[in-house]
Amino acid sequence: MAKQRFVIRLHRITRQELDLVARKQGHLTPTFISLAIEEMCTDLDPMSYDLHPDSEVFQLKRGNKRKGTTKINADRQMSVYLSDSAYETVSTVVDILKREVDKSIGATFVIRDMLFHWMEKHQDSLSEIK
Repeated sequence: MAKQRFVIRLHRITRQELDLVARKQGHLTPTFISLAIEEMCTDLDPMSYDLHPDSEVFQLKRGNKRKGTTKINADRQMSVYLSDSAYETVSTVVDILKREVDKSIGATFVIRDMLFHWMEKHQDSLSEIK
């Protein structure tokens, strides 16, 4: 059976940083992100998931559509494939956050937030790789 996937976009600068780290480890960026999310989901209790205090910084914002003022800050979309258990964990976290925090939170928001937690957790090893 095929793995389930989420389609996400990252900020261009974040994508560039992850591209460097992923290449050094011999992965494509979406595969690297999938591995990071899988790692985050192994010990995660969805009921006790806390959004990163700076999660809003990591989330993409819609640009102003008026002529000449559109901000282009998103890179192209990518598919993040997850195992059934990780997919279920992310979906459960999304459901809980939709109910308790904000109805507009979706899977992409949570994946970016988990990735932010993961990058912070591995900050020392990531700086050595670059």
